[in-house]
Amino acid sequence: MFKKGVLLLIMIMVLSSVYSQKSYTLEQCIRQALATNIDMQLNNVNTKLVKERLKQRYRNLLPTIGAGTNYSIRYGRSVDPNTNTISNTDFFSNNYSIDASLVVFQGFLKQYQISAAKWNKLSALAEGEQQKFSLIQQLLPVFYEVLYTQDLLKLTEEELVIAEKLFKVTNKKFELGQQSQAAVFDVEADVQAAHLNVVKAKNALEKVSLNLKQLMNIEKTSITFINDFETKGISNIVTQNERKSRYVKAKEVSPILKQLSFSKNAFQKQLHASQSELYPLVSVFGGYSTGYFETNIDQVTGNTIGFQKQIQDNASQYVGVSLQISVFNQWNTRSKIKQQRLDLEQRELVIKQNEQELYQFMLQLEQEDKALRNEFNWSTKKQKAVMLSYKTSEKKFQHGLIALLDVLQVKNELFKSKVENIRVQQQLQMNQKMMDLYTGKFTKLYQF
Repeated sequence: MFKKGVLLLIMIMVLSSVYSQKSYTLEQCIRQALATNIDMQLNNVNTKLVKERLKQRYRNLLPTIGAGTNYSIRYGRSVDPNTNTISNTDFFSNNYSIDASLVVFQGFLKQYQISAAKWNKLSALAEGEQQKFSLIQQLLPVFYEVLYTQDLLKLTEEELVIAEKLFKVTNKKFELGQQSQAAVFDVEADVQAAHLNVVKAKNALEKVSLNLKQLMNIEKTSITFINDFETKGISNIVTQNERKSRYVKAKEVSPILKQLSFSKNAFQKQLHASQSELYPLVSVFGGYSTGYFETNIDQVTGNTIGFQKQIQDNASQYVGVSLQISVFNQWNTRSKIKQQRLDLEQRELVIKQNEQELYQFMLQLEQEDKALRNEFNWSTKKQKAVMLSYKTSEKKFQHGLIALLDVLQVKNELFKSKVENIRVQQQLQMNQKMMDLYTGKFTKLYQF
């Protein structure tokens, strides 16, 4: 009974370990990283701030309305605010007022500020896309480095199995007197080297996996990463039209170019707003005021006139038009306009610079894709050839036709060719995913 309970406990622990382990594809890694990245959260707050500023620009079109009241008690010798005569008695007064003003014309300043705020909103959204874009760009090589290291670990483990198998054959031949003690030592050293390669591969996998987990902001230990890459039939020859179409698509997709373009438009509207400051400011205003004074005496009864009657009798209204013209302000406005024009010119050059860098980067990706495809094809052919050579050498060694060192040499060459093949394959896949990123295949993951 006790043994059954222990067995059941072990099974539960194993099953829980299996089900707690999670596998991530590339898209799942990206979604996890984007969902937990603090920079993304900061950008969300910044976007809300920009939207609120836009709302306030619209509110600035509304008239300004204010209301006020005061209650004061005067002691000793003071001027009566009702009769403007000197009074030696203590008294109190109470005043009420409401006023409003509305800007009629200011060179369309507020309209330009609204337009600038709209472009700033789009710029903030594009900046958020750029942050996500950069995070994906940073994650891609790390993810494929993990895949490469996972495959490398499998190769080293397979290499260890082959080395141990060869050791058994050599040891058996030594017992039969067909091999020397030195041959046994050589193959045993090869087994230990294979063990060392496994340890190195495990350590490397832990290191690169930690880098990927940190980008994803997760602390789980039992995680595997899955390669869901689908090989595409892209020709090694890229025509001029294909190159141009990819570059045009990359320009349309690039969040940094969007952000710079929106920012330039916002700055241009802000320049127009600064130019509006040179125009006259025309506004209309109006108001209403009244008050209650303790010294306001009824001449018939000799009593202070009542609150309601005083509020009605003391009421006054005013309306007016205001015109303000800036005559001389030490050329501050004109200097600011000139500086903004130069900044606008600088922003246009920055956009051209980024477009040039994007074009050059797309050329590099295409050149790298072509080179890696050629390298992968020849690496695959080499691996097949070395595999045939090793199988032949293994059979010859079993029949005593070649020395052990020849077999070990071919075996090591086979291992190197396999490692080189998976390295080139992962680099090729990463390069194509990077090209997909720049041509809009990942937009659903980072667009707002």
